[in-house]
Amino acid sequence: MPKTFTGCRTCRNRKIKCSGERPACSRCIKAHRQCPGYGPNLIWLPPNQEGADCQGRGGMPSPQSTWASRRTIPGPMVDRLVSELNNIAVTQFQRTRTESAILGPFSALAFPRSGRQSSPRLEQRPVFGPDSWLSLGTLDRGSWPLFHHYVSVIASKMMPFEDARNPWKTQYPCMALNGEVRVYLAIRHAMLSQAAAHLQHIGHRTTQMKVLSMSHYSESLKALSAYLQQTTEYDYGAVLAGILSLIMAETYQGDSIAWRHHVRIAWDLATKSLPQKPWLLSETAWLTTQSLCMLKLRMTMDLEQDDPPAEIQEDGGTWQGLCQQKDEAYMLQEVIASVSSRLEMGFTVGASPPAVAMLKEAVTLSCKVRHCGLTDILRSQIESLTDTLSAFATAQGKGLARIRGIHERIFTLGIIVFLQRHTIDPTPRALLPYTSSLFACVQMLDDFVCQDWSTDGIRRDSSRVSLWPVFLAAVECFRQQELQIAHSWLQNLSTSGIGNRSDVSKVLHGVWRERRRKYFTQTGGTVDLTCSKAGDEGDYTAVEKGCLPTDTDGFGDIVVHWREVMRAQEIDILLV
Repeated sequence: MPKTFTGCRTCRNRKIKCSGERPACSRCIKAHRQCPGYGPNLIWLPPNQEGADCQGRGGMPSPQSTWASRRTIPGPMVDRLVSELNNIAVTQFQRTRTESAILGPFSALAFPRSGRQSSPRLEQRPVFGPDSWLSLGTLDRGSWPLFHHYVSVIASKMMPFEDARNPWKTQYPCMALNGEVRVYLAIRHAMLSQAAAHLQHIGHRTTQMKVLSMSHYSESLKALSAYLQQTTEYDYGAVLAGILSLIMAETYQGDSIAWRHHVRIAWDLATKSLPQKPWLLSETAWLTTQSLCMLKLRMTMDLEQDDPPAEIQEDGGTWQGLCQQKDEAYMLQEVIASVSSRLEMGFTVGASPPAVAMLKEAVTLSCKVRHCGLTDILRSQIESLTDTLSAFATAQGKGLARIRGIHERIFTLGIIVFLQRHTIDPTPRALLPYTSSLFACVQMLDDFVCQDWSTDGIRRDSSRVSLWPVFLAAVECFRQQELQIAHSWLQNLSTSGIGNRSDVSKVLHGVWRERRRKYFTQTGGTVDLTCSKAGDEGDYTAVEKGCLPTDTDGFGDIVVHWREVMRAQEIDILLV
């Protein structure tokens, strides 16, 4: 008779045939024995032990080899830890060489230089452990609410749609709680500053939160400066994360103009690290660098706005400036080409990888036109790229059933508006096919807000969309229907808790007022007094009452450059 393993453990130990009744077999009952049942006998092993000591089939493991004394971790926390460990495993598997220490990457913060190259080392990535999540032991008690607000609310808003790779939910909090190293302290204080600024602008203990935001911002600057002065070996990913966190804190505060300086510092860090390419060796370094590259691509023209276009003459100074511009364009292409070797490039801002590649080409063409003028060859290249982008946006329209597809199409249409405005400089009427399609997508997002698109409880209406493309399209608005959607979008932005959104609204209303003023100046007409009130309320009244000129009146032929309006208002906005 073949041996079976279906009997209870007592009968199997006695080497007799089990009758198989449940919950207790008749053999054990007749013998006055306890029937242990038919399930497997689980034995918990300590780490790195391949097998259990022989204890017999009915033996029990020793108490010290179980997890009975360990703290129970909630399910969502386990998911976060597993996700973090998976990222580490993938990163280590993809490493083919060690990372060289990065020496003195940028001089703007005046940190020391070293003449020797340090020995190669692997990046020591901070890891979220259970104790960090459960006790937040590295935070003082007063900072717990701010940190919780950042992780539970702000981190989800940093991306237009939910994504498990969201670095503001994983990498940034991970580094912020990684001990008392100064660079991680800088990240932590910048995050707390951002959280306090958000609470301030949504009306929660406004005065106290403003003081807290500025206090943590100051501590972040001091910690980052001290870190860069005390060592010649720099954790590239952590330093870049600290600078980007400061930029976001400045954006949420809304009254800071330091973002331009910090963007330049961050880009200097990336370009001077190009020989080592640390973003190919670390998940954190890649995520932070791709965020910086997307910021650089979108704001290239704005970062150069203080520099007048170079006229090619035979004087040494002008030629030297032109060479520097060529070097800058070359470095931009090199860094982005290296970072975009991964297919996820651009996902944090709602852009698809093909759109990122076309944005890079659009920026290149815009820079050429700015410095060399609009030649026939450049015009042909611009028209070709516009056709490619338009066809790509049309193809993306087939995926509008997904919220991510809507965001990607909005970004692609924004690239077309950017390219046309910075090269050919057409009238708003010529851009109408693109701006009207973009605002149709914005309206679609607001229509979908009642549906449960995300599992994190965050309402993802049009205020969550990437600011850059919608702002560029709103500048070109001149028809009633697009202006109404733009006003609705601005109203959503006003409740987002981001400080610089009020300046965004001021600039756009200034552009619309300037277009009306130019129109009535050219036509010799008069403006309805009820529609010409000072401030944003007058613009809203003009739209609601239908006081705007019609499309056939030539109103859509008036070009207004938003940077000129912004300078006149003496404000400076970062479109993130």
